[in-house]
Amino acid sequence: MIGVLKSSINRDNYATKRLHDFGLRWFRYIESARDDLSEFHLLLVPKSELSKEETENILDFLENTGSVISLYPNEELVHNVGSLNEFLEVPQDQLSGHVMLDSIDVPVFGRICNIGDTEFSLEMAGSEFPALARRRFNKGSLFVFSYSLSDSVLETTQRLLTVNPKLGDGVKWGDYPGNLLDVTKEPLDVPYSDIQMIFLRSLILTELHRQGIALPIVWHVPYAKRTCVMITMDEDWTNPCCLDHSLNLLAERNLPSTLFVTEKIEGSKAFLFQHECDLAVHPFHKNATFSKDTLRRSTGFLSESPKGVRNHRRLVARPEMFSAEIDLGFQWESNLGVSKTSGFANGTGLPFFLWDNGDEYDLLEFPIHFEDDLYLFEEANFDFRESVIRKMLEESRERFFSCLNLAFHPIHIFLNSTSIADYEDCKQHGVSKNGQKLQEYRASLPTRKGVENLFTALLDYLIAESHDILVTTCQKINDYVRECQSVEISFDNRKTTISGCFEGLTILFPFTDESRLDEVENLFAKAQSIDVGGIRSILAQVSSEGVRKGSIEIEGESFSSNAPGTEEGGGC
Repeated sequence: MIGVLKSSINRDNYATKRLHDFGLRWFRYIESARDDLSEFHLLLVPKSELSKEETENILDFLENTGSVISLYPNEELVHNVGSLNEFLEVPQDQLSGHVMLDSIDVPVFGRICNIGDTEFSLEMAGSEFPALARRRFNKGSLFVFSYSLSDSVLETTQRLLTVNPKLGDGVKWGDYPGNLLDVTKEPLDVPYSDIQMIFLRSLILTELHRQGIALPIVWHVPYAKRTCVMITMDEDWTNPCCLDHSLNLLAERNLPSTLFVTEKIEGSKAFLFQHECDLAVHPFHKNATFSKDTLRRSTGFLSESPKGVRNHRRLVARPEMFSAEIDLGFQWESNLGVSKTSGFANGTGLPFFLWDNGDEYDLLEFPIHFEDDLYLFEEANFDFRESVIRKMLEESRERFFSCLNLAFHPIHIFLNSTSIADYEDCKQHGVSKNGQKLQEYRASLPTRKGVENLFTALLDYLIAESHDILVTTCQKINDYVRECQSVEISFDNRKTTISGCFEGLTILFPFTDESRLDEVENLFAKAQSIDVGGIRSILAQVSSEGVRKGSIEIEGESFSSNAPGTEEGGGC
């Protein structure tokens, strides 16, 4: 069991709470380190004011039981352990770049890099200091982060809410802080929040493995896929012929999508229900000012109560907007993410539950990682735009295992727009509301590479890589994330029990290589080998029998490959 010391300040618990999102289940919160720690194999300590008694109890745990990971250089702990005389070597190809971007409240944190210096600083680490230090004890090791991991993960994940004060009064599209980035030069191609959480998870798994425990992980993508992609589209009052054209491109390839609608679906747009397309709402708030009444009216756009929302112009108003969305029955939204660049503007490739000033909301955010019309405002050619998406997909499949949210507009797909001027020209001709004239206008356009080519190239790539990439909808991932919250993993007499199984549930077995694929598939459905955070692992989908029973029991070492057991000095 992993013991997690709970901080009295909620934001200092953010990293440990996100461990649940990253698949860890075998842990329990404790209010004080004075408690009996002997039942735990590993202890996580956030930023805390530790008493002398708590510090002595933690030191006793290190000598006699297991390892401790301090997610902040807690002064009481560091000053009582003597010299932290080792600095971990973190491969640059796994964790590169700064672990945190500039913020109003928190200094820039250091690079994760290889440093030979034996001095350890209690100050925020600059690039001359390592991010993590260690000292070995009799039964375990003390690992100390040189900065506040919770602050860094929270600020990078939700920085569009915490960095820009304008967001307190509502902000319209184009005012996000990322606007200083040039789309043609600086795509945010590293999810800085995710790499820190993956690193923490790998450190936890490795320390448990040294005690002979190979802890299974609840994977964040269903059906044993490495990563997933959600094709999302904003209706924006577009003509039905444009919608039909975009949805037919998807239907021809049997791919699903999410459509955010700006008005009631009836009459000429009733055909939407015939497509494999999940519908959410896209309300327009006048004067870029959030209105709960406007949001309430949008719930009548669909025949059933909508669960997802994306405001027109990505309007964000905190905190009243989050509370209003929950009050009206929404479970997820998609307002944060790209500004005038592509990539991980929120530092994450995964959906996350929103926080604001320490308050938690039962509202899942699907950050946007690419949007077609933002590129149309910049001088970027087709090949560059395609290479940006291709790089995100390849990095996601091999490194970050993200859930990518790629946003398009049916009007740009229909016009095969190459710049925003193409759309403006269409409006000036007065044909945007007339389906027949729109078709004639489209036929008159010269042959060129534009958004439609980009869209179809993306769809064809996704089909070609379907072994690793799941194309799905925001609603389905929302449902999966929420079902995963009920999944539990426990150990008893060298038996692993996974309870709360449901269709599509995928489990990651760390320290298990491809030589054991057949063994895994005997108990599970389809499986594949994968390297996550430097750990060879197997992804396996729960079988129909496991779904029927609701649980799976695994005898032995949980597919562990030669778990070494506890080593004196806490291993390497």
